Amino acid sequence: MPSTTRISAWFDAASADRPGAATWSETTAAIRLLGLTRCRGSELLTPRWRHVDRDAITLKDGETGPRSVLLGNAARALLDGLPSAR
Repeated sequence: MPSTTRISAWFDAASADRPGAATWSETTAAIRLLGLTRCRGSELLTPRWRHVDRDAITLKDGETGPRSVLLGNAARALLDGLPSAR
């Protein structure tokens, strides 16, 4: 399996100088977050910023019921770089 660093570098190169960069970067961030948290795509569709804290994302509709997903440093940095409506 490719390392997170190599995947991250690929996304950085692929998103450079693209038209519609805002949409592309949000899509890229979502894909990265999937890899960093190992969540299912459907689990990351429903959380709102109020479900995110410094250490975890609270999933109300997880595959196996409500649960918290711990955030590592890379996932936290990714979320910190996103615009939010907090």
